[in-house]
Amino acid sequence: MSRGFFHGGGTSPEWIAHTFDSEYETELEDTAYITANPHGKTVLEDRQQLDTHSAAARRFYRYGDWNPIKPSKLALYDPVVSYHTDVNIPNVDFFGDITPPQYVTDRAISVARELSPNRMILHYMQPHYPWVSRAIKEDRDVYDWEERPERVRQFSRKKVYNAYLTDLRFILNEIRKLLNNLNAEEVAISSDHGDAFGEWGICGHGPGRFHPQVRYVPWAVTSASDSGEYIPQITPPQDTDITILSQLEALGYR
Repeated sequence: MSRGFFHGGGTSPEWIAHTFDSEYETELEDTAYITANPHGKTVLEDRQQLDTHSAAARRFYRYGDWNPIKPSKLALYDPVVSYHTDVNIPNVDFFGDITPPQYVTDRAISVARELSPNRMILHYMQPHYPWVSRAIKEDRDVYDWEERPERVRQFSRKKVYNAYLTDLRFILNEIRKLLNNLNAEEVAISSDHGDAFGEWGICGHGPGRFHPQVRYVPWAVTSASDSGEYIPQITPPQDTDITILSQLEALGYR
C-alpha cells in the first residue's frame, strides 16, 4: 500500500461540487456514486448553495464557477442516506439520523458484483462528528466530548481526539470488509475534508477554510480482491423516507 496526502475540500458540499464537476462528465458516466452524505442531495439533486456569511466560502462555493453534473449523468447514483430499512442487523440502525457505514459497504459490494462499473466513489460519513461508534457499542447517548471538535475548548484535546480516533477505527473495519469482498486493481482511500482540533485556535471544518488540518487529507492506494465470503444484507427499499434536514442537523450543519 502506498501512502501520501491529498488536497481535499473545506467541507463536503465543496468537495462534492468539485469532484462531480461537468468537466469530468466523460469519466463520471462510467462512475457509480454510493453516498451516506446528505449533501449529495443538496448539491447534485437540489443544486443548493451553502448558506454562509464567510467571504472565503462565498468565493469558493459558487455555482457560477463550478458546474456539478446531475445525478442522471452517473452510471449509478445510490444515496443510501435515504434508506430507512427494516433489516434486523445488530448495531446497524440509524443513530441520531446518521447513516451507518454498513449501508455503503453492502451496496458497494452488491454493485461491484452485479454491475461492475469502471469506477466507484464510496462516500462514508464516519469519522464525521458526532462520533457515535462507542455510543452504539455501549447502547447510550453521545457524551459531550463526542459531539464536535470544538469540545477541545471544554475538555482535553486528548479526550476529544480519542473519540474521533474511535470512529476512524470503526470505519476502517468496514473498509477492511470492503477490500475483501470486491475486485479492484486500485483502491484509493481518502477523505473529502479533515478537521482541526484546536491547532492555531481553529476547530472543525468549514467552506472556504484553508487550514492545513482541514485541507490535507490522507491518500492511501491499495487493491481489493473478492473472497465472496460476505453476503450483503442491505438492499434498496422500494420507498425511501429521506429526511435530509434532520440528518444535516444531526451532523451539526444547522
